[in-house]
Amino acid sequence: MTFQVHRYRRTWNIGDAIQTIALERLLPAVSYVWRDLDAPAEDIPFVVNGWLGNNQPPVANANCLFAGVYVHSNEINYRWIGNSRFSEIGARDPATVMWCADRKIRATLIGCATLTFDPYTGPRSGIYAVDAKGAEGAAICHDIGDLEWDAQLNLAGELLQRYRCAQLVTTSRLHVALPCLAFGTPVVIQDPMRWGNRERNRRFSLLDAIGVRYDTPHVQDVSAWRQHYISFLERNLGIRITPKPFAWPALASAFI
Repeated sequence: MTFQVHRYRRTWNIGDAIQTIALERLLPAVSYVWRDLDAPAEDIPFVVNGWLGNNQPPVANANCLFAGVYVHSNEINYRWIGNSRFSEIGARDPATVMWCADRKIRATLIGCATLTFDPYTGPRSGIYAVDAKGAEGAAICHDIGDLEWDAQLNLAGELLQRYRCAQLVTTSRLHVALPCLAFGTPVVIQDPMRWGNRERNRRFSLLDAIGVRYDTPHVQDVSAWRQHYISFLERNLGIRITPKPFAWPALASAFI
């Protein structure tokens, strides 16, 4: 069976493609829907994840399963969510659970698809600073500009492989922190409170729910979150999920 998922253009953030790679691994087959157009076919379930921004969603399409979404100020998105034929709304973070409750929409906290990556137990090398001010390591930025979708997927795969095998990653990015937790990679997550950005703090509320320690190397077993997300998909889509192996790219010894 085929399911629809988001693809991105004019996103400026490679973390969006990282989320899509994580979700695709869990579904038998996928077709893509542009997030900034949002014109999914109504006869195929559309599995919606990630941040729902200020785009114009297909409010009339009830065949949408919300699986790990962050929603804030766009009221049209709440109308879209409330119109879903699925009885469960999967929230990515506690903030979204609260905002849905304020609108009498029942939401379950299920985390993010990026927490479902398999743990890595092989050799580790490389220290990376991903949009992390003052951190040591090879500097990486998740701002990507207007890359074509295939190029986004290739870059996301390369970055994930680096984080997967790293000795240490320091980051201010949610979709670096979450994959690192899933991989078992030691990660220093810079405390979002230091940025003075309330929107960022709300998006990072998932990390508080997980129980991470900020500003210190952190490793944590998140297998319960992995199973929580997969079980949500299974009971709503009526399928059994065996995550597909990802073709991890071979990397040069140094980041370029």
